[in-house]
Amino acid sequence: MRVLFGSMLLLFAAGAVAQETPPTYEQQVKALEDEIARAGKIDQKHPDFLSAQLDYAQVLARNTSEDTCATRLPEAEAHFKIARESPVAPLVLAGGRGRIPVVGYYIEMARSRCTADPAQKTAALDAALQYARDGVTGYRAVFIYQPMVIMQFNVAQVLRDKGDQAQAIKELEAAIEMDRTFGMKSDAEENFRTLKQWQGADATDAEIATFLAGFATRSVTLKFGWKPVKVDATASFDNATYEGGAAKHTRFTMPMTGALKADEEDFLYEMKIGNPVIDESTLGNDLEKKMMGLMARILSKLPAAEISKAGEFKGARDVDTFAQQMTKEIDSALAAALPATDPRFPAVKEAVDQSLRPYATPENLIRKISEDYSLETGIWGGATLEQNAWLQLPLTLSMNGTPQGIIEHQVEVVLARWLPCAEGKPADSCVELLLEGVPTKKAIEEVAARLATAEQGKLDYAAQTRMRLVVDPATLVPYQSEVLRYTYLALANKNQRVVKIAADQGTVTYRYRK
Repeated sequence: MRVLFGSMLLLFAAGAVAQETPPTYEQQVKALEDEIARAGKIDQKHPDFLSAQLDYAQVLARNTSEDTCATRLPEAEAHFKIARESPVAPLVLAGGRGRIPVVGYYIEMARSRCTADPAQKTAALDAALQYARDGVTGYRAVFIYQPMVIMQFNVAQVLRDKGDQAQAIKELEAAIEMDRTFGMKSDAEENFRTLKQWQGADATDAEIATFLAGFATRSVTLKFGWKPVKVDATASFDNATYEGGAAKHTRFTMPMTGALKADEEDFLYEMKIGNPVIDESTLGNDLEKKMMGLMARILSKLPAAEISKAGEFKGARDVDTFAQQMTKEIDSALAAALPATDPRFPAVKEAVDQSLRPYATPENLIRKISEDYSLETGIWGGATLEQNAWLQLPLTLSMNGTPQGIIEHQVEVVLARWLPCAEGKPADSCVELLLEGVPTKKAIEEVAARLATAEQGKLDYAAQTRMRLVVDPATLVPYQSEVLRYTYLALANKNQRVVKIAADQGTVTYRYRK
């Protein structure tokens, strides 16, 4: 059974370096119990608390044997249940869609070891197989590929444990193909050796050399090469928040049309937004639908961007006028939504003032368009990336969950794979780039200190931004952009504690024409 380490490794990194040995079971348990106690004092909805519950459940399950089944397996199930049944886990755990099934897989594998009854063992293996498949699907959905491949191996392993050798080999071959796609050479070699063993023979040195010849290191240099073109796009959004004890989703899609135009020595890039199509099944009354429509229109609007011929962001066109028009639209929509005499008006106005009006300022509009351009195009120009080799860089990005905050992030980027830019395009015409960003601990502490000094309250904050970009490496013309933003924000002040928990997903698919 392949070992899959979760976020627990972060807890032991310093000790592991000093000892140069993996942490013992007892060390892992002590660190995780301390982390659960620490994070639980903040909030049992905090991502650190839920992540530690999953890590603890996995450690217990992986270290469950015949002598400890009676104690460790029930304890693992109890910790797993806390995270699995938490309504906020999908909103605060960036890898939760894969991570939760992974832990379920380890628990069911432990259960299969803890029973001698053939029927119960088969049931446990069946459950483990489903969890493993769900882990593959979940990690693919949030583009976390290395654990995705490991769980694909575990799909094969469970099938072999069940006695289905033929299907196990097919699933292992699928894992090897994933290794090939994502340039995971060392994992591929291990999987190939296992495949040969399952087929009844050990791999020879010549066979391994021939196999690994197909894993030559690949790299690419990204170049800015935009040209005037007309653009059609479709944007879809799924904004989820924790309200009333459950996760509430608001979903909408929008058509967009625009153009990249030559403008003297620069480019002018402008997109116009069509009417949003809102999934009303996720909404309640008519007022809520009106406010959702307003939010969709406001948050998707940006002024025309000015881009140099070298690919540098230079500014936004007529941003003051654009901001004034947005403010007028907010005022008009609020007035049309309900009369000022309506008892709901003050609460609705406060919500609009806090969540929408800050966007309708020249400073925040420029910051938003600059950040979007930077993440999708600006930071990549001239970079040479090697497949499956993560690079780190510091960036100042939006503070998720706030309309106008910015904060220093530690960002990692990687070239994941080659793929067609779109249907009908050549197989290797585009590359998939991944970006993972988390606010630095120092930056969060500085924000918290400023709020405390200003007597605005005690801040607890955690966030993560993940991005998947499909782009032509020869021009940096994007074909698809997908961004996931996770937020936990709590501010306690004068015996009141306000908590914001949210996960926002936005996907834009671009099409080009002359």
